[in-house]
Amino acid sequence: MFVGTSGTPGGRFQRAIDHGNLLAAESAARELEWLPLAHAFELLLLIQRKDPPRFDRAAARFVGKFVAETRGVRICDVQLLLGALAGLDGLSRRVSLEAIEALATSFHHGTLARAAGRANREKKPAYAPNSRSAQVGQ
Repeated sequence: MFVGTSGTPGGRFQRAIDHGNLLAAESAARELEWLPLAHAFELLLLIQRKDPPRFDRAAARFVGKFVAETRGVRICDVQLLLGALAGLDGLSRRVSLEAIEALATSFHHGTLARAAGRANREKKPAYAPNSRSAQVGQ
């Protein structure tokens, strides 16, 4: 029996990401045997947008996943990734996404590089007033 992408966890995950549905994306991600690095990044960006208080912990998990799945990664690469992730919610979002794209490319994570590039081309404001950095002053 043929099952289309709408019936698979991967298909549901991608649709949830495309529609900005965090709950559905997390549910589909849990059904996957393995979450690709690019999907984990897309989920991280959605968490940042929809549930900013969870971003730091999710970013730390993403960095751990990147390190675990990347051969030859050095501490300076991890520092770059951490800095880029920290800059995603501020005025330097575009530069942060470019750094993630370049880092992913240098380690042959093509799908992650493409995900960062797509995020950089989205027509969203570079600085969202509901982001964590705006909440710091509250």
